[in-house]
Amino acid sequence: MYLCSLFLSAFFLLNYCFVGLQGRTSDPTTAPQGPDNHPATEGEVRLVNGGNGSCSGRVEVFLQGQWATVCDDSWDLVDAQVVCRQLGCGRVLSAPHEATFGPGQGPIGLGYVSCTGYESNLTQCSHGGLWNHYCDHQEDAGVVCEGNTSMTMWLQIILFFSC
Repeated sequence: MYLCSLFLSAFFLLNYCFVGLQGRTSDPTTAPQGPDNHPATEGEVRLVNGGNGSCSGRVEVFLQGQWATVCDDSWDLVDAQVVCRQLGCGRVLSAPHEATFGPGQGPIGLGYVSCTGYESNLTQCSHGGLWNHYCDHQEDAGVVCEGNTSMTMWLQIILFFSC
């Protein structure tokens, strides 16, 4: 029984810490910082206004030294899956359109994004060219990812077999 209680405590602690670290939301005013408060790199993505510690939000990509939003023209689940994969946020659940997570500010960097699903970075997807779009911020793309559940799954298996 003591071992089960110990595993259960470890499960909740690790799940809390891991999910907290998994959060990929950022304050859009902190550019050029990345989601984990490190200097942003070209092609990096972040999710804004999705809630603290979430794997959802408005998609922003770091391009040519600045954060930019992504236009929702042709935005779909395949495109959103690339973002979820790039952030380590598991599978995509939805690809919201029309600034579901609020309109961004500043430039709109990508439009007409079309991923095959095999890309590891959003900027590897075909698109209409940097800064080439017919959008305003009411058409900013978003993603909702499941979050990384691999740690949770393994801890549940350990708990099941040990309790």
